[in-house]
Amino acid sequence: NPAGSTHTCICPPGFTGVNCQNPQPCFINPCLHGGTCHPLGLSFNCTCPPHYTGPLCQNVFGCNIDNLDLVFVADSSGSIGLPNFQTVLSFLIDLVSQATIGPNHARVGMAEFSSNPQNVLYLDSYYLVGQIQSAIRNTSYIGTGTNIASGMNYALNNIFTIQHGSRPSLRRVMLVLTDGQDGSNVLAAHNTAAQLGITVIAIGVGVATDAQELVTIAGSPARVHNIANFANLTQLTDWTCHQITGN
Repeated sequence: NPAGSTHTCICPPGFTGVNCQNPQPCFINPCLHGGTCHPLGLSFNCTCPPHYTGPLCQNVFGCNIDNLDLVFVADSSGSIGLPNFQTVLSFLIDLVSQATIGPNHARVGMAEFSSNPQNVLYLDSYYLVGQIQSAIRNTSYIGTGTNIASGMNYALNNIFTIQHGSRPSLRRVMLVLTDGQDGSNVLAAHNTAAQLGITVIAIGVGVATDAQELVTIAGSPARVHNIANFANLTQLTDWTCHQITGN
């Protein structure tokens, strides 16, 4: 075109932008085994179908979550930071992909906590894997203080309830993830969970966690795992799934 004139590019498949400079990462689906690709700028992540895991859904997963109530209690405090919080959400989404979801199968709820707790979804909010994963993916980051017991108590008093879909006759599990320690009464929260027959699992991330507090949260060292950083969460998928199912 003559100097100073405008132009229009007709981009080849898989590219967009004024000059076709932006690749579309999900144009050719990189997710294996029927996984769904979600673009993230120039990158992507995969939502995997049941029984597959990994960044590209490349790994066959030998653990199936079924016939139980599962509630995630996720730390959303300022020390985590948004990128690490999104890593936590991806980890939880991956766990959900290992579940057989339905009103007569597994039900999933979630709360997050910082200085105060906040609901994400109840056990009867959704009965489809994709709906639950979307709710988790869209969880807002709070980013203030840390009050672990507030998140546990919120889950116990508001999510593990019959009116919100909890089933006391089935196995019920709370998974607590945190990167810190606090002075909240996690012992009382654990004792309430134990009285209700709810199994608690605790995952701590980083060096700021208190090993004894994690054991108090879970009630047993066997249900505690502490890892060095958030990038290593993907290594815990199998351990966490088996802790959830009790197998």
